[in-house]
Amino acid sequence: MACGPFSVGQGAHTADCGYFSAYVLLMNQPPGFRPGLFTQQDVYDERDTWRQSQRLARGHYWVTVPQLVQFLSYLGLTGYQAFTPRITPRYPDTPAGYAQRIRDAANQGVGAILLLQRPGAPAGHYVAVLKHTGPNICCYDPARPGRSGQFDATSFAREFKDVTTHIIAHV
Repeated sequence: MACGPFSVGQGAHTADCGYFSAYVLLMNQPPGFRPGLFTQQDVYDERDTWRQSQRLARGHYWVTVPQLVQFLSYLGLTGYQAFTPRITPRYPDTPAGYAQRIRDAANQGVGAILLLQRPGAPAGHYVAVLKHTGPNICCYDPARPGRSGQFDATSFAREFKDVTTHIIAHV
């Protein structure tokens, strides 16, 4: 699948961003793993089947970080774990350090999912980082699929460094 722009995203005023972020990682697998095209209904069908298998309540569809790792596994994407971005000598508290962490996380497997949560916000939002090419990072935002695509790594890091609470990546 090309990096974008994407035309499929979550419905307005829904809490399905985690499911769409996971599904786009699935669709970004090498050819032959799964079909390269998907619809909004495909994602909702997979979400509903998985939630039913987990005996999760109907009516609210937000997904926790551990549940999202389980959903990835259900989709056939195993080996993903969640971690909190930490400041280290390799990943200093700078946009460049954060961009390097995202590039490294995306290189571990087919991509990574970021949980973005602004300070004081009651809930967060998931976006998918599909890959990086040179200085750019390919990102998919389920709430704004038409604006997804290639972003300069530095501007991407400046925008998301202070709001990312978890990174889900292949280890």
